[in-house]
Amino acid sequence: MGNPPMVVTPEMSISDMVSRVFDRTDLRPSTRRTYVHAAKAFVAWAGTRPLDPMILADYKNALRARTDLAAKSKNLYLAAVRTVFRQLFAWGVLPFDASKGVRAFEVASGHKRPPVSDAQVKAAFSYAERKADKRLTLILNLLYRQGLRQKEVVDIRVEDFDEHAGTLAILGKGRDDREPVNLHPATARALRAHLADAGVKSGHILASRKRIGGHIGTNALYKIVMEVHAACGIVNSPHSWRKVFTSRLIDAGLNLLDVQAYTRHRSLGQLQIYYDRIAFRKSLPAYYAAFGDLTQETSPST
Repeated sequence: MGNPPMVVTPEMSISDMVSRVFDRTDLRPSTRRTYVHAAKAFVAWAGTRPLDPMILADYKNALRARTDLAAKSKNLYLAAVRTVFRQLFAWGVLPFDASKGVRAFEVASGHKRPPVSDAQVKAAFSYAERKADKRLTLILNLLYRQGLRQKEVVDIRVEDFDEHAGTLAILGKGRDDREPVNLHPATARALRAHLADAGVKSGHILASRKRIGGHIGTNALYKIVMEVHAACGIVNSPHSWRKVFTSRLIDAGLNLLDVQAYTRHRSLGQLQIYYDRIAFRKSLPAYYAAFGDLTQETSPST
């Protein structure tokens, strides 16, 4: 990891240490912002407590007691602080690695919320049509028919659209280069309609309606999509559209490698949850039939 930066010393406050570590660690900008935000909870919890080998284990116990956070969120909070202590130890700022032996929380497998139904999908697109909002129609197409992540959506520029090839160059999660993604014809139509309506010639395709010359970020996109969800009775988060995208590809009979190519998941193992859930759902009729309907009259046993 190299020599410790002179700007990080054991005498610093925990808050300053955390800030300096993330300033000098090789992380993607979006990951850095996420970790800095997550680490604020640790800084608030630690206060003026001196750093010792058990501090992260104690922090994990404090997180375990919190009922306002899901296990996945708790793991994000832990991951951020793990990065801090591993880096401080590697730089020689601390003589111990407080992250050693502190395991992540166990996360239940499967999707906790029901998937977005076909009726809800239709309701969302009808909502955008009633509002005559071409930008919203494009957003829904990018989420539903392309399975893009929210960060990928807001990063799209006019220059990324190859109309002749029918592709978008997407800056995917954890990627340093943009990769071409084939557009569904409906998405391509929605993109052309939005660009013509908004008069966007270059730069980000989703211009802000509040800041002249600016474009929307992930927080603004989240609010836009959640307004649609509230109007259509959808209880899921915007990321649920990516789950719908993946599930529909599997339901359509695509093999695992083809699904991975469309979803751009890092590993095939990440897709297993979808296959398991769909296979289980298909087995339900046999399960129901095996026990019959006890409300019907049956002949007495002999």
